Amino acid sequence: MLADSDDPEKTWESRSYPITEDMGLQRVTWRVERAGWVVLAIVTLAALLGAFSEGPLSSTTATGADGQLEVHYDRFAHHDAGMRMEIVLREDAARQATIRLSPSLTRGFSIETIHPAPAEESDGPDGQTYVFKPTGGPLRIQIDLRPRQRWLLRGEIATADGPPAAVTMFVYP
Repeated sequence: MLADSDDPEKTWESRSYPITEDMGLQRVTWRVERAGWVVLAIVTLAALLGAFSEGPLSSTTATGADGQLEVHYDRFAHHDAGMRMEIVLREDAARQATIRLSPSLTRGFSIETIHPAPAEESDGPDGQTYVFKPTGGPLRIQIDLRPRQRWLLRGEIATADGPPAAVTMFVYP
């Protein structure tokens, strides 16, 4: 016959001797502790993968449907912290190249610098348009930005006559 301390069912009952115990509360505490371990493991894994700084998930490339436009950018940004976006136009730039940033992008970011400097700039209901001089080859445009909005930002970058590349970014507060 089993003694009371050896009975598995009695082990989970609350006791008052030698120490007052509330096993129901203890079980809840253990569950919360395990959930905390899971959350900590997920946050650590996200940090290692680049959700908060450099890592395999931190940057991405968006491409237009015809493959002539590529946009390299950080998938995660911090509100009011500078970042860089690179746009590559693969078509032969023997003629002037035009890119258009959608209104949602121009509202979500303040543009600090563009290199090379555009020959012309215009702002309209379809967004901001930049025209660049012919280069005789592929054109690489670097835009230094500062996010003005928080959370999820979506927009498009397009050439004058090509399909747009969709840009999606998460901005931490």
